[in-house]
Amino acid sequence: MMKLFKLLIILLSIHISSTANNDSTIFFRPIDYLKVFEVAKEENKPVMLYFHFDQCGACRKMEKSVFTDKKVVEFYNKNFVSFEINTRKGKGIETNKIYNIKMHPSFIFLDENGEELNKIVGAFSPDDFIDHAKNALDPKKKLTYFKQLYKQGNRDSEFLLDYCYRLNDANELDSLVINEYLSTQSKNDLSKEENVKFIYEFMLHSHQVCIETSHEAFKFMSENRHLFTSYFELDQIETRLMFATSKNVYDAIKSKNEPLFLNRIESLQKFDGKEYKFKEIWGGVTRWTTNKEPSLFAKMYFYKTIGNDEKHREFTQLYIDKIWDDHEALNSFAWDVYLSEKASELSIEEKELLIPKALKCVQRSVDIDQNYNNTDTFASLLFISKKFDQALTIAEEAIEIAKNNNRDFSETTELIKKIKKALMKQ
Repeated sequence: MMKLFKLLIILLSIHISSTANNDSTIFFRPIDYLKVFEVAKEENKPVMLYFHFDQCGACRKMEKSVFTDKKVVEFYNKNFVSFEINTRKGKGIETNKIYNIKMHPSFIFLDENGEELNKIVGAFSPDDFIDHAKNALDPKKKLTYFKQLYKQGNRDSEFLLDYCYRLNDANELDSLVINEYLSTQSKNDLSKEENVKFIYEFMLHSHQVCIETSHEAFKFMSENRHLFTSYFELDQIETRLMFATSKNVYDAIKSKNEPLFLNRIESLQKFDGKEYKFKEIWGGVTRWTTNKEPSLFAKMYFYKTIGNDEKHREFTQLYIDKIWDDHEALNSFAWDVYLSEKASELSIEEKELLIPKALKCVQRSVDIDQNYNNTDTFASLLFISKKFDQALTIAEEAIEIAKNNNRDFSETTELIKKIKKALMKQ
């Protein structure tokens, strides 16, 4: 009897502990993945899978400020069997092979048989996190229902607008659907608030230009910046226009069509003279340039691509002269030369032209403002120039700078190993 009493006390304490846990945060079931759908059937609930890893900042943000929100806790614990999967640790590595999740945090909502209902990727506010869960519970709001309608040919403008944002939340949006929606809008429709915001958000998406310069929406943004500045920073409007224009120019470079290139390069010249940092709609910087002379750089690259050595040398020198007082641009140019040589992309003639110029540029960069990046570049270029003694000295300087600034210097450490190996062979 005493043993039975003790067992009841233990079970009661476990129940109280679980209840307390459920009240303070989303309750992720401490069971094996293979048992999740059995429990879902027993409780007649859908499943929410949370994919994360230990070093994920956005995951920590969700765990601290959203998973503990009273409304979120109540809604999720009442309506879902929740299960967490650490994609880089333990059994989670194997489990993730089923789903192949690469973006974190990710959330997949499934029915009790494992069929997907909804999917979202990224960090969300408590209210949005609940709304996405409600979509999974509503047969006509779940993402799989939207996909079915699209597959059946629904191209209604209101549906496509909603579908774009649903795909975006699931990290599955592409330029095709973006442009299908825009094709339903007249030139006058583009001035609507929802379209101004849509064009701004999706001109670039997932580091890809999704609205080309030939599209009416691009022209609309370019000619009506004042409408966009009611909602967004002018600098970010210019940034989107610049990246789309740059993509148009580099398409011409790939075609090796000189008349086409010369026609398009004029539009890129408008963006010379400044750096551009691309901010996502949520505010994070995910793409940037250190090259303040994009048109001049494009000319240099074009004539290299078509094999016009004379023009290539001319524009290379013009570019270097233009950036001579910009330590970041000088280092960027030198590093690009190093990477090209490392990848065996330079001809003998290009090596003879570019490597000496790159060394002069990075030396100038170091003279203006020495830092870890340009010192490491300097050492790397000295190494491929077979100036091993000097390369070793400069590489050691780079490591000291990195230590003083709490920077990772593992790549420089590997470079030193290569330098020492080369010195031993001399």
